[in-house]
Amino acid sequence: MKKIILSTCALLCAAALSYAQAGGGIAVTGAVADSASGQPVAFATLKLFAQGSEKGMPIKAEVADGQGKFKFSGVPKGKYTLQAEFVGKTPARTAIDADGSRTSIDIGAILMADNSLQIGDVTVTAQKPLVKVDLDKITYDLKEDPESQTSDVLEMLKKVPMVTVDGEENVQLKGSSNFKFYLNGKPSNMLEGNAKDVLKSIPASTIKHIEVITDPGAKYDAEGVTGIINIVTESQSALGGYTASVRARVSVRPNGAMGGGGGTYFSIKYGKLGITGNFSYNQWNNGGSTGEISRINYKDPVNYQLTQRGEGSNKGAFLWGSGEVSYEIDTLNLINVNVNLNQNPTDQTNEERYTALMQGIGGDTVYQYRQKQTNLGRWGGPRFGADYQRTFAGVKDRLLTLSYMFGYSGNPADRTSQTTPIIGYAPAETRQSTDPITQEHTFQADFTTPIAKIHTIEAGAKYIRRINQSSSKTEISNGGDPADWQYIPSDNDEFLHTQDIAAVYGSYGLKAGKWGFKAGARYEGTWQNVEYATPAQNMDGISYQNIVPSVTATYQLQPSQTLRLGYNMRIQRPGIWQLNPYTNTVDSNFIRQGNPKLDAVQVHNISLNYNLFTPKFNTNINLWCNFANNGVIEFTEIRDSRSYTTFHNIARERTAGLSGYASWTPITKLRLNCNVGVIYTNLQANNGSGIANSGLGGYAWGGVQYTLPLDFVVSVNGNWFKNNVSLQGTYESMYFHNLTLSRDFLDKKLSVRLMANNPFKQKQKFVREEKTPEYYLNNTYEFYTAMYAVAVSFRFGEMKAQIKKAQRTIQNEDQMSGGGGGGGEGGGGQ
Repeated sequence: MKKIILSTCALLCAAALSYAQAGGGIAVTGAVADSASGQPVAFATLKLFAQGSEKGMPIKAEVADGQGKFKFSGVPKGKYTLQAEFVGKTPARTAIDADGSRTSIDIGAILMADNSLQIGDVTVTAQKPLVKVDLDKITYDLKEDPESQTSDVLEMLKKVPMVTVDGEENVQLKGSSNFKFYLNGKPSNMLEGNAKDVLKSIPASTIKHIEVITDPGAKYDAEGVTGIINIVTESQSALGGYTASVRARVSVRPNGAMGGGGGTYFSIKYGKLGITGNFSYNQWNNGGSTGEISRINYKDPVNYQLTQRGEGSNKGAFLWGSGEVSYEIDTLNLINVNVNLNQNPTDQTNEERYTALMQGIGGDTVYQYRQKQTNLGRWGGPRFGADYQRTFAGVKDRLLTLSYMFGYSGNPADRTSQTTPIIGYAPAETRQSTDPITQEHTFQADFTTPIAKIHTIEAGAKYIRRINQSSSKTEISNGGDPADWQYIPSDNDEFLHTQDIAAVYGSYGLKAGKWGFKAGARYEGTWQNVEYATPAQNMDGISYQNIVPSVTATYQLQPSQTLRLGYNMRIQRPGIWQLNPYTNTVDSNFIRQGNPKLDAVQVHNISLNYNLFTPKFNTNINLWCNFANNGVIEFTEIRDSRSYTTFHNIARERTAGLSGYASWTPITKLRLNCNVGVIYTNLQANNGSGIANSGLGGYAWGGVQYTLPLDFVVSVNGNWFKNNVSLQGTYESMYFHNLTLSRDFLDKKLSVRLMANNPFKQKQKFVREEKTPEYYLNNTYEFYTAMYAVAVSFRFGEMKAQIKKAQRTIQNEDQMSGGGGGGGEGGGGQ
């Protein structure tokens, strides 16, 4: 099989090379300049028309570089009209007679005059850039990446600058998991708690672009730490009239495990009313895994070494949907109402079967048993939002927005374990359940206005009412008889955590010449209460206030080069995933629990960013560092020969990194991308344990995409990843690769894609080590990464008018991401 695939790849590369070299034709070169100053018109659009058909479609189009220079290759013999276009200037035309007597034609300078009274839309038919850099964010345009038509969002995130996806499909921003996910500018609880499952289930064809907000300004909640990843769907700027699409995908792993799903998208514009909808249903099956956990307890020579070996599996289904109604009251007033649903409609099943062996320091067996664990879990819930937007006649970009949002998310789980003794262990069964829920009500007002064209002022206020609660239950049985089940009460069975957050902010922006500047401050007051079933455990009301500054400055070195320096301070609040006091004891050797006493964390961020953009090459280089003195981190201790893991505010964190992204399109049909980074992390525990850890992590992703004859597109991608160190652990590096072949049919309405993930390496090994004065742990498991898939999508309908959407809306990012106390170390098969 490998020889067949390698031979096929060689033939494809040979065909691509010969096709690229068989250009021929005439080369047409020149430059675009301002008629008054003689300065180059950077990035002007050049269109080449057959003479007499200037009102039709151009036969070729290019974008001038930063010096106004351009080149057309492979122009056939004939007479042409070359038209130069740029926003704010009158289009300029020149005639070209390519009679074949010359292989190249230099037409010299095309002069363009200002036309301040005629600034309309300019259509650019040349290839748009994949990456765009703004004052405080980087945008990756999925519509310009052919792989997005039949990939999921998780796969596409691997290409986004400063974003990485590790071997466990966990997403990191600048090497950190302390960031926030948005969907259309609004936070999604499901992306916080189950990001990899949700992202795998959202078709990338429904996404317009992905924004990486690296320097959140004062208008954003104080939470965010590393930054924000905002996923903008097509409904954000969906075209009206009528358009719809359907899609389907099926995949198989080497052991026969099947997955797949389908969905639909539609957009309708009728008069002042616009309606968009998106629906997806996916199923997955990881195909099984095998693993081993080995733990040495230095302080207990009797229960000295624990070894767990086994296997596991994970499968489930996912439902994702969104809908939006937009109504234009008049030219100045707009109302948007939206609803989103993210959930798994059936139980996600995680099953592990393993053998546990405990030995003394001399190698004698203390006990041995077999255990089967089953975890049935659901998560998800709806979110409803409404926005009213007011624009102002005579003042462009002045905007008032009033918003409301209600969100609900639950994560019920039922866990069971059955223990069969082999030596020195009693039979037992355990049943546990927990039902953590988060409800939010948010009210927000935002106002922005320009002053004298170069100044911008923003101000706003916000109020959040958040309710985190959980109900838990533990039962045990020594004989397995239903009559033997015994309820084990706990003070943590009922938990209620409420937060009231009030905020006001103001910011000022300036754009003058080559300089851009933005500074602001935000005040946030937080009031919270914690209640248990036993009143004596209740925590007195806690309140704290914060002033959160932010400042960003940019300088345009050249029309194609920008330098940006930014600083901000962020607040990291724990969410229900970290707060839930439910104790997971299904695996009695590895116990996990949330911590309702967690405090908020203040994190300071500094970044220096360089961006270069040309029509054929663009790159982004980012140097950054952040630090916090009471970071929330998982911490494990050994008690009574068991591992107890929970969250604590004990981390003194210092992190620095250098990351870079580059995209090169040497010819129209060939695109090369890479995304690399190196991160240094220094962690110290401030709880008196003396534990500290430091080390390097990093990532490298590279891809080649080429358009073959007959418009087939072939892509080859590779990815290397190494997790950063944790306070108590280190990770080994991993690598992945994939091959894809795609083609559009029926005037690009039908897309078909064949994909092979890791065809040359069916399984990936994940290794984590923890070394402390108390214990040593090695967790190794293998899981299937090889997968073969076929995806098809079909678009139909006609798009005419654009549906308006509120430009500002609610963005809650004041909760910490990550899993909570409900997780478990698992047996050997995690």
